[in-house]
Amino acid sequence: MGARATRQDGFEFTVTPKGGAALTVDSSPDVQVVFQDPVSTITDYALKRVILLRDQDKVHATVNTSLYAPVALRAASARSWPGERAALIKSGTKDKSLLDPFWRECATQIPLGPSSLVRRAAKDGSVHFLHGGKDVASYALSRQTLTKDESLGLARFLRGNTALHPAIIADIQKSGRMPARIMYALAPSAKKPPVMLTFSAAQPVKAVYPLRKGETVVPLRPGASVYDTTMAALLPVMQAAQAGSAPGKKSLADYRTTIDAAVKAKQPFQAVIDTLEMSFQFGNAAIACADPAPADCHALKDLLADAADDPRVAALKAALAPTPQTMNQAIASLTAMKRDDLANAYVLDEFLANDLVAAGRPDDALPLFAAVLKDNPYAPVFYKNLGDLLRGRGRADLAWFCYDLGRQLPGGAAALSSVTDSEVKLEKDYPQFF
Repeated sequence: MGARATRQDGFEFTVTPKGGAALTVDSSPDVQVVFQDPVSTITDYALKRVILLRDQDKVHATVNTSLYAPVALRAASARSWPGERAALIKSGTKDKSLLDPFWRECATQIPLGPSSLVRRAAKDGSVHFLHGGKDVASYALSRQTLTKDESLGLARFLRGNTALHPAIIADIQKSGRMPARIMYALAPSAKKPPVMLTFSAAQPVKAVYPLRKGETVVPLRPGASVYDTTMAALLPVMQAAQAGSAPGKKSLADYRTTIDAAVKAKQPFQAVIDTLEMSFQFGNAAIACADPAPADCHALKDLLADAADDPRVAALKAALAPTPQTMNQAIASLTAMKRDDLANAYVLDEFLANDLVAAGRPDDALPLFAAVLKDNPYAPVFYKNLGDLLRGRGRADLAWFCYDLGRQLPGGAAALSSVTDSEVKLEKDYPQFF
């Protein structure tokens, strides 16, 4: 997750937006840096990381996030477009631009179908793009030629920092030349004038990480939403768990001793809950008691059978796999379930939070997921479930923070393998961002 020392041959250019401050871009095959006061951005394509540098109020701070997070947000926005458009049509919207996929393609840099653009070259050498009969973008090239790597770096900058349509970016990249200027219209709903960008000539440079002494590492970007404040409150215990110093750390042997003690004390439901928590931390293989099983290993199926007389067992089974018709009952059962005889009742809250998410109530689930993780910050599954909720609420930056920390815990790679698989799919489906 950390930055690395790197020094590569690259090129540098400046971009000046009309009415705005200029920014400087250093680009190399693996790393691109966009310097823009007070926040500059390093994108490390080799490590799949995005590092924000904030120079403000006499503080030099860095925030290190995952490159997969912004790509996942773009992909989610593209996938949601058909449903959103159908809902807008059903609502009878009068703003036809809201029904036009072109503007979503500009925002996400992901084509949703065949391009609707008409390309026209003007006599002065500029290239114009028409959509719906209107001039929505144009560019003029300088005489400076670019290498293949430099053209890729330019395209990376345009994808990450403009609302140009992806077909136009591809056209500029294909030209193999440095643009002198670019103009593009914003979506009508933005009610803003077109963006005008002027580009300097590119100059060779040794691209490096611009990290300095005295940098303050800020793991999370400051924010005032409930998601930001929740994560900020969890950060100390998450970091302590990474170091192995958070309270409540238990080994597999510790869990089995605890479960065996509950069985001998005639507390079968406590043994069930302990076993389920053990699976969250060490995986399902830990609860199988595969042959030859340790003497103190109790298989979950046997524990459930021993606890069959406890009405909470039936309620718990129903809550673990509710149907849409039984979801509200499952939530009510878990909420009302007797807990005062359990040492780790927060495990029930993990199931309750999952059901709340499935019922379309993620904001009700958020404090439960947070409290569960605080009670046991060593269980990778708790990081994944909290991350999934944050991702679903449009906070992929915080989601990948949870995913990355969860994968660093023992057993985390297996518990979050589906996240790793999704990253592989993102790279396959959207290679332009990597």
